[in-house]
Amino acid sequence: MPVSRRILVVLLLFAFVSVGRGYARDWGAIPFPSLGEGVAVCEGTGNHHLCFGLRCASADRIPEWFTFQTGGDSATGDVKVSVVLDGSRHHNLPMSEKRRQELGEWEFAAQFEWARDSLFVDQLKAGSSIYVLIGNVSGGRLSLQGSTRAIDSILKQCRPVQKSTMPASPADDGQGLNASLLVNPEAESLALSRADMPAPLVAALNEIDAECGSERVDPDDSGFVAEDIDSDGIYDFLLDHQAFCPARRQMICGASHCPYTAVISAQGQWKRFDYILQGYRGFSSEGFLLPCPDGSDAGIWRQGDRLLRKFCDARPEVVATYSAAAPEQSGYPKNMVTLMNGIREVCAAGGSAVSFDGAISRFDFNGDGEDDYLLDTAQMQCREKMQYCAVNACQITLFVSHEGRHVEGGFLSAEPRIDGDRLMIPCPSSAGFSTVTFTEGRFEQTSCQ
Repeated sequence: MPVSRRILVVLLLFAFVSVGRGYARDWGAIPFPSLGEGVAVCEGTGNHHLCFGLRCASADRIPEWFTFQTGGDSATGDVKVSVVLDGSRHHNLPMSEKRRQELGEWEFAAQFEWARDSLFVDQLKAGSSIYVLIGNVSGGRLSLQGSTRAIDSILKQCRPVQKSTMPASPADDGQGLNASLLVNPEAESLALSRADMPAPLVAALNEIDAECGSERVDPDDSGFVAEDIDSDGIYDFLLDHQAFCPARRQMICGASHCPYTAVISAQGQWKRFDYILQGYRGFSSEGFLLPCPDGSDAGIWRQGDRLLRKFCDARPEVVATYSAAAPEQSGYPKNMVTLMNGIREVCAAGGSAVSFDGAISRFDFNGDGEDDYLLDTAQMQCREKMQYCAVNACQITLFVSHEGRHVEGGFLSAEPRIDGDRLMIPCPSSAGFSTVTFTEGRFEQTSCQ
């Protein structure tokens, strides 16, 4: 039985770790003194570098995003910088040119805006990589390793940002599902801000805040847990209300029965269930199980294409149904099916069906005798596929077998090529290629030269 993940609600905790001068591929202090005080991630060798980060503007110390590039070609003037998180989620930053030199250095910046960027910050801290595209002319892939502590630290050092315009948590219906809600088999914990959470979960937390008042605390692992109980690739949640304020347990629970809230995603369609219970038996991949006086189980669980709920004194009732995977998806890795289902829902929301004919390549990328896959959204048939594309490149996703599962890697590319154990991504501003390889369970990508 898999271990449930504890939810760590991220409230911009301020800590900082700095890496030394150099280009360590991880987030840390800006390695170029001329760029000012801040944090960044840089990639490159020789005279070619690309940096993306957050810093305090020199005069008023308002935080601002910036990009810095040396060598090659770049856009000029006012540009749109597109940041693609983990190959799927896009965030656009309108940046202005700060510096351009004949020696081949370009710098662009945009003021940090909480209403626009708060969710983006949380996604950066929860993600694994970004692809930065500057004015559709140049760009590259950068790591998000160390971004949590680095970004939190600089937001503390800069002038406080007004949060009154921070958007409320979206009523997430699965069409714009936050990537951090997708099941990660390697995760030991799941860090979410309320902006990441589905609306029913936020509503339940708000009710708990009202119940607990000033005595609200962070619960232990059994009080707030996440598990994919219906195997749809999206975390489900369970809240034990009294665990958030044990000092008020008698007021919240009465003599023996306490309130619990389960928020279940049936393929991204969120369902909330509230219970008053003496206790619960388990919240696992088998379901949310409740002990009945006669020794049987009630609760919520998936059976075939249906999500069932049962009370101790009643028969099971169907509370949600699941669409069967298309025949073309049979035999694919689970995380690949999850991605395909998400694309299918986006296309359906726009009124069109999707076909993956010609969009999926099968090969043995790492020579272990197992099938690996490449999904190229540019080749699929769907009117809404441009949501997965920048101006001259679209999302591609590699699924490479490793130790009994398929590791997923997202990239942005036009006309990708498989060359043995390498993925060749054409550089946007030259005739060269960026190369992606897979070693010891991790993807490595070279920069465009």
